[in-house]
This record gives sequence, C-alpha cells and structure tokens, in this order.
Amino acid sequence: MNKGRSATSRPHPDCNTKYAMPENLARGVQSCWAQNPEERPDASLLLKEI
Repeated sequence: MNKGRSATSRPHPDCNTKYAMPENLARGVQSCWAQNPEERPDASLLLKEI
C-alpha cells in the first residue's frame, strides 16, 4: 500500500464550526489542506490567524 497516496485520498474531517471548533480555527485548519503546497500558510501566519 502506498501510504502517501492513502493519506491524500482520504476525506478531511468535518470542520462544521457550529459544533466542531471556533470559526477562525476551522479556517486555519482548512487553509492547511490546500492542494497546492504554495497556497498553504506557513506556521507564523497560521498562528496569527488562530
């Protein structure tokens, strides 16, 4: 089994902000899931957002 492929083919957890987490945290988490790595925030930007 190709572990790298299986990690990217699984669906992301539900970030329904009403029940799961605060809206700003959900936006930060979802921004890390960008398909293009260049669109993902670096750690310092992510910390400012959350």
